[in-house]
Amino acid sequence: MSRDETNHESEREAVLTNSVQPWQPILLALVSMWVLFYPLLERGAEETEIQGDSVKYFAWLQTVFEDGDLQFADDFAELNPGISEFHLRILPSGHTPNYFTIGAPVLWSPFYLAGKAFVGLVGVPDRAAELDILIAAVRFGTRCYAVLALFLMFFITRRFFDSRIALLGSLAAYFGTAFYLYGQFNTVNSHAAGAFCCALFVYYCLRTGPDRGVRRWAIVGLLAGLVILCRLQDCVLLLWLAVEQAPRLTAALRRPSSLPRLLLRYLVALVVLLLVLASQIVAWTVIFGPFKSPLDYNANQAFWTRPELLNTLFSSRHGLFSWHPLTYLAIIGLVCMLFRHRKEAMAALAVFLALFFVNAAMADWWGGHSFGMRRFVSLSFVFAIGITAFAEAFAALLKKRAEAAVLVGVLLLAWWNVDLAGLYLDDTIPHDNPPPMEAVAARQLDNWFFGYPFAFPGNLIQSRLLGVESYSEADWLASRYLFYRHGNLGGEIEPGFPSFRDGFSRPRGSGGGTAAYRLLGGPKGVVLLNRRHLLPEEPVRTLAIDAEVISQLDGDEVPVIEVVINGRQLKVLSGTRGLVYLWGPVFFRTSDWRLGMNKLELNLLVGRRDRLERYRSRGFDPSADDSLVANAGQYRLRIYLLKFYDRKISNLEGYETRSRRRQRN
Repeated sequence: MSRDETNHESEREAVLTNSVQPWQPILLALVSMWVLFYPLLERGAEETEIQGDSVKYFAWLQTVFEDGDLQFADDFAELNPGISEFHLRILPSGHTPNYFTIGAPVLWSPFYLAGKAFVGLVGVPDRAAELDILIAAVRFGTRCYAVLALFLMFFITRRFFDSRIALLGSLAAYFGTAFYLYGQFNTVNSHAAGAFCCALFVYYCLRTGPDRGVRRWAIVGLLAGLVILCRLQDCVLLLWLAVEQAPRLTAALRRPSSLPRLLLRYLVALVVLLLVLASQIVAWTVIFGPFKSPLDYNANQAFWTRPELLNTLFSSRHGLFSWHPLTYLAIIGLVCMLFRHRKEAMAALAVFLALFFVNAAMADWWGGHSFGMRRFVSLSFVFAIGITAFAEAFAALLKKRAEAAVLVGVLLLAWWNVDLAGLYLDDTIPHDNPPPMEAVAARQLDNWFFGYPFAFPGNLIQSRLLGVESYSEADWLASRYLFYRHGNLGGEIEPGFPSFRDGFSRPRGSGGGTAAYRLLGGPKGVVLLNRRHLLPEEPVRTLAIDAEVISQLDGDEVPVIEVVINGRQLKVLSGTRGLVYLWGPVFFRTSDWRLGMNKLELNLLVGRRDRLERYRSRGFDPSADDSLVANAGQYRLRIYLLKFYDRKISNLEGYETRSRRRQRN
């Protein structure tokens, strides 16, 4: 060990020794015991059945230790009998795809093998009982890693702050974020393992300092490889090293004689990192074929030029700040920390911003069925540092009775998160849709949007961008999506549906239990639609419109609807011979859509009956025909159906039949 390394170690150890108090590790140990064993004691808190992503992760253990191959179809079917055929499909390589990484299963392996040993020792009546024991062993292993991550968060945080407030920040980062649910209840997942690996990596980097030797650089490479092996997007943690090494590399460039030695150490770490990742590369080569990856087989799409930045932080659909308000304070705390520990604060902010961008660029930026923003669990150590920094700065600002005020505030926000997790586990709030956050405390769960108080200023910005006055309405629009297949805005129109904008009335029932409808009374109606996914292999989309004019037209007049998407005209729909009914498919391509918010305009015009065929022709430009007159409000259009498809409609007989029936009536 060099002299610089020795001095670094002695200074750090002195700080830690002087700041630790005996009750602190005891309290952490008690919390850890509760984390480890509460799900076992509380009946029903932890189910043995697994589904979704958990099946894909657990299948790695099954295929390696049970079958000795990489064929997942039988494992998927056994673990989740109701799994769809899509997940059991066979690729050209002859394998069923598994997009998930092996890092978490590698960490679970000792617990899985311990479960196998227990089964062999005591015996079980059937395979189902054996699976229950193995899954329980993996769940316990995840909770062990969550506990280790909690200790590491405390060790990291107390290097910069008083140990009492560091303990508060570490516990708050666990109980006040998604880590609480994924480290203790939804445990057959990679999130808690990712949090452990990231915290271990940063703790080792801080403990060894920037001037580490070759052996320690090799360990850094090993830990970095484990971080990426757990969750690929956590590769952004390498930015911590970049910030740490920037001054040292700059100094080496000024003294070229020391540069080769430094580059050799970096090379050692890189080689070890690649050796760790080789296992994943080999496995995916077998599964997907040479030079192929999950991205070649419809793995989660990323749209790097159109990230959902506002929604990822502020949306009621699992937004990081709106679901876990303590993370809001954590980022403010990291900014405050720049004045005292600049390098570490810059590293933490760089890692957070990078992962924030990566998550925001995902097609399902909200993480699907998720408790809050689960994809940030890996950065729990960052939130621990930030919460502690905020608490210290806030306590210094208050001065009198500061610690009590900070403690009460943090406990209240942590309680909010734990209470919300309970509602999530009980299925009281939806898992994949924006819940009614304003009403959570009162348990009045009939609203489906929110925007106050934790979504500020995202709700304000969102409302300005969308031209919507109501913050909650803007949040609703930004959170509700038109999904892969059918998006029906007709028969499923709800009274609170706010995407119909200028010119449209609220929906009304037409009696007898039939579908609701909306009235377009002015010259133009605007519909705002949020698109969550674009599938390039299915370029043709269809919009089916079902509407009729309900005001009397003169004998030579026909209604005409101009359909415009994001400023581009798609088609003109003209009235039938009965002059009052309009229906038809409107075809458009993927390029007409934007990922995110889209503006659909329906312009109601009045034309002449003798020009019907011209109005129906392709490429017709209404602005070039002086016979078309904009509706001044004397005609009203009743919209029965706006339905979107991802493929071209091949059969519209049902709409035609209804058209004839309406005309007869």
